[in-house]
Amino acid sequence: MVRIPGEGRKWSVLLLAAMLIFEQGARLEAAKKGQDQENGAVRGNPVDKGRIIFGASCIQCHDMNVVLIQRKPAEGWKRTVYSMISRGAEITANEIEPLVAYLAATYGPDSPSARAGSKSEIVDEGGLPAGAGKQILSRACVRCHKLSLVTSARKSQAEWKTAVTRMVSFGAALSSAEQQTLTQYLAQNLSNKK
Repeated sequence: MVRIPGEGRKWSVLLLAAMLIFEQGARLEAAKKGQDQENGAVRGNPVDKGRIIFGASCIQCHDMNVVLIQRKPAEGWKRTVYSMISRGAEITANEIEPLVAYLAATYGPDSPSARAGSKSEIVDEGGLPAGAGKQILSRACVRCHKLSLVTSARKSQAEWKTAVTRMVSFGAALSSAEQQTLTQYLAQNLSNKK
């Protein structure tokens, strides 16, 4: 992914502003329905409460792109939340479960936005060069990312190896042999070194 200095932060701020506006609407809607509110968070719906916690805690340090490209099941998000707490994230014990519920519902492998590409993009491998890693890329990478995100990322072999290793740490199901095959395929066909 190409980072444009300042642009990522600007979009994160805009997205946070939109989330806060949405949050205020959710509060007003909850008040109309007579739901209790606790510290400004909607009680009763853990996903809504988690969304508010996400906006208040996670966006403090992370660009939204870090979250948008990940698709983890609840257990994976729980590990991430605990990891962030160990690094100083100010999340209380009673905020963990709602935050994990929100992340899994919104950025989980089965979430509505999990299929990053359209069905035609996911199925259409016609634009990919032939090679041993083509099927691995189609199976593992497109589960979470648009195919165009992968094909437009021009990286060196070392950068692809780092990216593949990072994706495995996020939950991509790849054996060691598949990691090597995929890294070689990506470096050979989608490298910034031509």
